[in-house]
Formats: sequence, structure tokens, C-alpha cells
Amino acid sequence: MSSQLKSIDQVFSETWGLFKQRAIPILLVLLLTTVVVILVFLACAAVMFFAVGGMDLINSKPQGVDDLLQALPFGPVVMVGVGSALFLFMIIFGLWSQAATFVVTVDESHGVKSALGAGWKYVFPMLWVGSLYAGIIMMGFLFFIVPSVFLGLACCFCYYIMIAEERSGIDAVVVSYLYMRGHWWNVFFKFLLVWMVSILLGLIPILGQILSLLFTPFLMLFMVVVYRDLKEVAGEVDPASSKRGLWLLMALAGMLFPLFGLLGAVVTIGPKFPQVLEQMQNQQMQQVPGTDEVPQVPIPTLEEAAPVEETSAPEVETVTSVDGFIVWRDHDNDAGNPLLEVKEVTARGMTDLLQLTVTLANPLEDYFSAAVSLSFDPVIKFYMDTDTDTATGSAPFGGQSRSGYDLEVNVVLVATGTGDGYVQVSLTQLLEDGKQSMGSLDDAAVSISGKTVKIRLPYPLIKVEDRDVVRVCYREAGQKLEGAVSKDQTVPLHHGAAESESIKGGL
Repeated sequence: MSSQLKSIDQVFSETWGLFKQRAIPILLVLLLTTVVVILVFLACAAVMFFAVGGMDLINSKPQGVDDLLQALPFGPVVMVGVGSALFLFMIIFGLWSQAATFVVTVDESHGVKSALGAGWKYVFPMLWVGSLYAGIIMMGFLFFIVPSVFLGLACCFCYYIMIAEERSGIDAVVVSYLYMRGHWWNVFFKFLLVWMVSILLGLIPILGQILSLLFTPFLMLFMVVVYRDLKEVAGEVDPASSKRGLWLLMALAGMLFPLFGLLGAVVTIGPKFPQVLEQMQNQQMQQVPGTDEVPQVPIPTLEEAAPVEETSAPEVETVTSVDGFIVWRDHDNDAGNPLLEVKEVTARGMTDLLQLTVTLANPLEDYFSAAVSLSFDPVIKFYMDTDTDTATGSAPFGGQSRSGYDLEVNVVLVATGTGDGYVQVSLTQLLEDGKQSMGSLDDAAVSISGKTVKIRLPYPLIKVEDRDVVRVCYREAGQKLEGAVSKDQTVPLHHGAAESESIKGGL
């Protein structure tokens, strides 16, 4: 048994000798397992693609999270189960690939075929050892970078020890640390040198990738030579002598730390996740495909239209007939946030503009006072068929009978965090093959008063004229049942709409 580690020259010389004998088997195992893993990945991806509906899902062009969940053929729970099973399948094959490569590198008695077979033996031991190793490194990160680097290098031979010495679990990790004890800097500089060589080879134009691939067996054999040298110098070691229980506790704590962080994030963000998804959807819809900026589309201001006759907001409790309004009412308290409960929605054709009025169950100041800073909560969406042609536009709800919508109006409440806020109204043109943002509505065209929000759309903006008609429906975004869609209503676009069209039932 030697008492001194080999010099870097001796390690390189011995590694080169092994490389000439073992490079081809290692490369073959590495390439074959990589091909198998790629094929398994493609197969899993194909299974998942067809499980979620395949081309039928793509052709249906779901708009938003609600439509996507409804389009899933087996429901979201089954989809999560299938996805989890395929993900586990991929992990198992990935571990087999690594195990087979370590086997053919550590044990010279194995050829390509026997290494591929022996790799299955170490799939779950490698998962366990790798998890413990990752947990120890994670605990090192809690005390900044240096402890993590120290522990990562000290325990890096755990996979070679697991295969060469048939040690499992925490013993493989602790034995690697015991072998490295007193030799950390010596091994660090040896690895630093070989890593620098690997990086330099990768920087060579064109040939760099090929040389890096050929250098991979050399790097793995280099680690084998250093491991055997450390083992010879250290002699027999007992993992129990290094307080194996404390190492195991440290590894388990490191493994659980990311889980606790994930649970904390779920508890914190979970209740607001639907609003976050809706906000992300709104941001995506406000961008034109192929650009990174929202186009600045000129929107006519109220000054450019004829003077607007102000009308008072309808009282939900007492109104039975309102001349010129198409009214939907929601008598159920079904909003996820009670402060966003919508009680009445009206549309009125006036001189040179269409006025939309949203009446909430509570004053808007109650919501602004309770909401945190920069909360973006969608209230409702209007969908309009401005040319009354169901063959044009899109079908955002998936049904053929609800097709032909040309315009989407998104109404979002924005809290400033100081007890007040404002309403953001964005317009989106609905095309047969997608959406295109029309920008945000001018502030002068949106007003807040008590429980009501009034939105005024000049006719030139929505490409209609006085005396036309518009087919309108709305969707309450804040409902617990993932939002509900009203029936289509026909709105005459002129002052004094027919009373026969004035009031119709809600959902």
C-alpha cells in the first residue's frame, strides 16, 4: 500500500494506457444508450401528444386555459397521471444509461453487451446514491458556494465506489469522503487541469464537438485512476467511523429543502394561480405574432365622435325595463372573489358609439382597498360579431353555433395598492387563424362610478356604422366554474333601441 498519491504525470500516463484499451467500448455504450434514451423520449412524447388529443387539439385552436382543459379527451387528472408515468419512464432509462456507462468504465471485464445488461442492476441504487449526493451538495449551498464545491468534489467518487466496491446508499458517499480526506487540494488541481483541457478542446472550431466526445472516455478513466490511487493510499475505511447517521440526515435534509420551497410557493401562489394564468393569457393576446411589442393602433377618442348623452347606471334591484339596453343578469354568488361578483351587464347602441356597462355587486372601491399593489384581475370579456356573419372571425368557445366573433374586449381591474385603481380595457381582433391586438382603449372612454364600469366604443373603432346591429355575448372571468358565457344578444346600434330587445334573462 502506497503512502503517497501519484503525480499528475503518472495519472495521465496510466489513464492513456487505459484509454487505448477501453475507449471504444465506453464510446459504444455511451452512444447506444444515448440513442435508446432519445428513442424512448420520442416515443413518450408521441404517446403524450396523442393522449391530449393530437392534431384534433391543434385544429380546435383552444383559446385560453378553460378551453384547453375542456378540449382534453380524458380530463386533466388523467393527463397528469399519464404525464407523470411517462416522466418516470424517462428517468429510469436515463439512470440505466448512466449506470451502463459507469459499469463499462470501472470494470474492465465488461464488454458492451454485458455492460448494457449490468446497467439495469444499478438503476435504483444509482437513483438513491445520486439523490443523497445531490442532497449533500444542496446543504452545502445553504452555506454559500465554497462548502458546496468542497462537498461536491469530496463525494464525487460515490458512483465508482457503488459499482467497484458494491457499496450502496450513504456508505458510497461517505467512503468517497474518507478516501479524499487529506488529499482534497491534490485532487482538485488534477481535476482542474483535465477540465481545462476538456474546455480547450471544445473551443476548437468544427472539430471541437468530435474531440469533446472522444475525450469523454478519457475523462471518466482519469477519474477511475484517481479513485483507485486514493483507495490504495487510504486502505480499508469504515463509513461508520465518520458518523454515517449525520451524513444521512444532512443528505435527507438537502433533498427535502427544494420540496419545502416548492410547497411554500404553492401555498403562497396557489390561490392566485388562476389570476396569474389569466394575466399571462391577456399579455399574450395583446401581442401580434412575430413581434415583441404591442402595436400602437390609433383609437378614436370621444372628442372625435358626436357628444355622448350620459345615462345613469341601472339599479340591479329595481330595474325591470331599460329602453335601449340589452341586459343580462347573474343572480348567483358564483365569483371566486366576492368583490368581483358581476350582477348585471348591459349594451346600448347610442349616437356614434356602443356603450357597455358592467355593474358589480359591491362598490369598486371595496376591491381596490382590499387588493394588493399591481393586482390584475380580469372581470369579464365581451365577444362581438360586428358583421353578423358567422362564417368570418373565430369561434372562441369551440362550438359551431357560437362562431363568427370579430372582436374581443377584455376588462381588467388594476389595483395600485393605495386604496384606488383603474380599469384597463384591451381590444383584440379575432381572426380565423388567430388573434391580433388592437391596443388598449383610451382612458377617456372608460369610467368608474360606484359599482359600475362604463366602456364606450366609437363605431369607427369596431368597424360598424349607425343603424347597424351587433351580436354580443359576455364571459364572466372570475366565476368559480371557470367562467360562464352568456347567450348571444342582438344590439341595435342607434339611440333608442327597440324595447322588445331590451331585457333578456341571464345564465
